[in-house]
Amino acid sequence: MKGAEMVAAVRLWVGIAPVPQASARECRCGVLVDPLGSHWLGGCPRSVPLRTFRHTEVLQRVATVLRADPRWTGVVAEPPPPTGEQSTALRPDLRATRVSSGAPLWGEVSVVAATAAIHVSRTKGSPRVPGAARVREAEKVGEYTPYLHAGDPPHTFTPLVWEARERVGPATASFLASALGEEKHREALTGVQADVSLRLWRWNARIVLAGVANSFRMGGVPLAAPPLVAHLSH
Repeated sequence: MKGAEMVAAVRLWVGIAPVPQASARECRCGVLVDPLGSHWLGGCPRSVPLRTFRHTEVLQRVATVLRADPRWTGVVAEPPPPTGEQSTALRPDLRATRVSSGAPLWGEVSVVAATAAIHVSRTKGSPRVPGAARVREAEKVGEYTPYLHAGDPPHTFTPLVWEARERVGPATASFLASALGEEKHREALTGVQADVSLRLWRWNARIVLAGVANSFRMGGVPLAAPPLVAHLSH
């Protein structure tokens, strides 16, 4: 990251508006937006393309580290289809096989904005607990478990859920620790955690900058989007 993205990411990380113009704005979808851009990070239909890029980068990083680990084989990552081409069929993001047991694994990546209005009630009582991620993990488990193949060995499923501000869901953390966390693989675990964090903050900055640039100041007109952000957000 550099320039405006770096500044916006740092400001978001410390909890202040990413740019001075971020307050008193209305999204093109008609929602009044808070200064931290929580609407764009998790709920705005206009930010879906950028959120899909964020999702795909997290997925590819997890797949890369599993491919490099001899305890896993057959690692396949399937990014989400392009916006507008989503299928109703259930399709896991990640497929892999644990060498020691031969058990096939399905995984599903999700990034949830804990500060979005829908999730605030899940975290305000225990702000140190990744409540939004935990709820999303439970939703994913409930969605996929009925469809797991009961072979020998049976298929297993793991949610791979991060909150947009990098906190990891408890089931996700447990899976990563078991998959990569043995002593001689500890470096891989630390590396993937750091890399995912970097990708989240980079895309958070891009998403919010795009949202600000393509929104209206109350009674005003949209700002001009930076070229890269404008290209990715349309």
